[in-house]
Amino acid sequence: MSRIAIRNATIVTMNPGRQVLRDRVLVVAGDRIAGLEPAATWVPSPGDEILDARGRIVLPGFVNTHAHTAQQLGRGLADDVDLMTLLHDRVFPYESSMAPDDSYVSTLLFGIEQIANGTTTFADAGIQHASPTVQGITELGIRAAFCYSVTDAGEGLPSGWKLSADESIARQEEAYARYHGAANGRIRWWFGLRTLFNNSDQVVELTAEAARRLNTHVHMHLAQSPGEVKYCQDARGASPIRLLAKLGLLGPNLLAVHCLYTDDEEIDLMAEHGVKLSHNPAAGLKIMGVPRIIPFRERGVVTALGTDSGASNNRNSMPDEMWLTTLLQKGAHGDPAVMTAQEVLEMATIDGARALGWDDEIGSLEVGKKADLVVVDPGTSNMQPLHDPIANLVFCMKTDNIQYTMCDGVWLMKDRRIGHVDVPAVLRAVHEHAGQVRERSGIQLPARFPGA
Repeated sequence: MSRIAIRNATIVTMNPGRQVLRDRVLVVAGDRIAGLEPAATWVPSPGDEILDARGRIVLPGFVNTHAHTAQQLGRGLADDVDLMTLLHDRVFPYESSMAPDDSYVSTLLFGIEQIANGTTTFADAGIQHASPTVQGITELGIRAAFCYSVTDAGEGLPSGWKLSADESIARQEEAYARYHGAANGRIRWWFGLRTLFNNSDQVVELTAEAARRLNTHVHMHLAQSPGEVKYCQDARGASPIRLLAKLGLLGPNLLAVHCLYTDDEEIDLMAEHGVKLSHNPAAGLKIMGVPRIIPFRERGVVTALGTDSGASNNRNSMPDEMWLTTLLQKGAHGDPAVMTAQEVLEMATIDGARALGWDDEIGSLEVGKKADLVVVDPGTSNMQPLHDPIANLVFCMKTDNIQYTMCDGVWLMKDRRIGHVDVPAVLRAVHEHAGQVRERSGIQLPARFPGA
């Protein structure tokens, strides 16, 4: 078996000891890390591919715990509007107007952006067309946890979106049987619940039972707005987290997204049940409010990072989310010592893997784990000088500093070039499909300037 060897790099392992290794050679065999060998004694074998990474930093591929591949073509359609307008007047009409080939193109665009910013694993909160979406990610070579975003209740949903609770569960179970474990294990299938505005008590209970039976996870937006909290209290008799506790959904397999409007008792409930939190700072600030995650972390809730969607965030860049996370929490708490660079890097790597239940294989650079990694070139004006490499990865790094991306032992990007996908052809298809979907959806945007 031919191997890939990365030598002369600074290796930020994110292992349990958080070791940073120098004078080591990281050896990849097949889809796994085969060694972290002392450079002085390592001897290459015939056929080894050797990358001299002198002056560069190697770290685990980033884990994006909340995204929407179906919304990538909708980038720019939901700016400067409130959450309900974003959903009901922009996102729902757009997503519901997508054909299978639109989902394929949207997925490719999303994946190209993820590879370019060093993300090797993501969790999607709900796709429209499973087969072309899975096909796209299979071709791109990254990892994904997919689900359908179930909607069995509520008003204002597009035609065909509202299925019965039993139909919703059957659809998810069928997809699980077909896709879970596909692409050499890079694809996992979860259960999705959109929001409590759109999910009955029955579908929540059935989802909890089915996910436990199949030993998979649940992805759900929660406590996104004061309106959601008021609705749950008035119509369902309890706040969102308390309601889910009553319905049996809280558990270590629940990925709760956002959770901006929770009280201390609810955070305690999440910690008690091992619920994981996906923090999406850019989307939160843009349309929901100021996310405060220190109370969750103080109680031991595993907290990871997500980019959300092209419609609600627009950038989908994990390096941007890392930078914003530390600045936002320092400002929100009035304490420049909180949310340190090392904590943020954990959230983007090993804690992201923990949040997805994938930390036995990804999230750190350890022998035996999957070879998911990025190579960062800090030799640029925005990252120099390098007094504190860990701090610079969070405070200074931009997407352009990520030079190589590897997933499952395969180079997906080398020297900033994604070679296994025809990127110009994808961008041409994006232009065509995005306009067609918008035309079908009937979305009209106000002109921001005369002639714009």
